[in-house]
Amino acid sequence: MEAETIADRNGDAMTLARNNKGRLVAADWNPDMVNGLPSLSMREGDVVVCSYAKSGCHWTWETARLLMSHHEAVVQQTEKEQCMIEMSTSEKLEALKSPRLLNNHGFFDEQPLSEMIAKGVKVIFVYRNLKSVATSFYHHHTRFQEYNYSATFDNYLSRFLDGLVDNDSAFSYLRGWEKGIAETPDLKVHVLSYEEMKKHPMEELRRLSKFLGGSEDEEFLKKVFEETDFDTMQKKKAKTTLYFDSNGLPVMYRKGTIGDWKNHFTVAQSELMDSAIQKELGDSKMFKFQYE
Repeated sequence: MEAETIADRNGDAMTLARNNKGRLVAADWNPDMVNGLPSLSMREGDVVVCSYAKSGCHWTWETARLLMSHHEAVVQQTEKEQCMIEMSTSEKLEALKSPRLLNNHGFFDEQPLSEMIAKGVKVIFVYRNLKSVATSFYHHHTRFQEYNYSATFDNYLSRFLDGLVDNDSAFSYLRGWEKGIAETPDLKVHVLSYEEMKKHPMEELRRLSKFLGGSEDEEFLKKVFEETDFDTMQKKKAKTTLYFDSNGLPVMYRKGTIGDWKNHFTVAQSELMDSAIQKELGDSKMFKFQYE
């Protein structure tokens, strides 16, 4: 899995790599873990957070960690990146005590499905409106020096729509997960909307905690809500995150809002995205994108 310079229709280049299915991934991911994901050994009690990039995976992982805080092993798993399958090694994952709270950005057909079903693994699948995803991903790609990428947002939007980013096409990714979930009734999966978590946090926390077998006590859930408030997380995680930009600012905790896309999209760009979503995901019964 070698790094490649991937040019887009505007001639702008980005450093990425391809997995053994030909899908674009981050060049700094562990190729053995990326390509070996379908055959990864799982354990009873494992929980896996899955999402397309920039869809709230960090936030969801931390929320799940706190909801599972009655397990001492989970409390010790302090950083999402350390439990991200594509960035880890088999030895490091094996060394984690159970229950493990793992995460990955793999497509549905790249998941270790037979192991997940056999071991009763719980999957938390989180999605976010694609205008916010594109906005967050743009800042991710222009701030991380490893991508060697610099372009206007207008040029970036065409790259995103063409799927020339790590995590490949957002449309293919989401279609694959919806189809996979529908066709795999034995998989224990909880579908979570980023926007619903923002708008109705206590209700969504209660649903998620119930899925995880945790407490539904109101006071406990309020504490989890307070600990996972974006400003609180930004201050706390800024001290421990592994990723900083060239100015020394944490890359992974930028805004954490729903409507920041409006500060980047023109009316024409918004309509272009609407058209693409309608074409690619217009018949979806699972994804209900919210933009306000």
